Amino acid sequence: MIAIADLGYSRLKPSGMVDCQVTWFTALFPYVLMFILLIRGVTLPGSKDGIVYYLSPDFSKLSQSTVSLCCIHKVTVT
Repeated sequence: MIAIADLGYSRLKPSGMVDCQVTWFTALFPYVLMFILLIRGVTLPGSKDGIVYYLSPDFSKLSQSTVSLCCIHKVTVT
């Protein structure tokens, strides 16, 4: 059993460069993809309205009891 494990390790050991390339790809690709999607989303028609709506909250909604109850429920359950 040890001989089989040693044989498998010796076969995988020289592939360190491939492992490094896979690690770099899997570490950086999500950021590249998110940046591409961010640029795509900002260039869509009407995106300015959505960004302004997102960044300007309506604090009058917090005075409604349903919002407060939902928040309290969320805090106590999770």
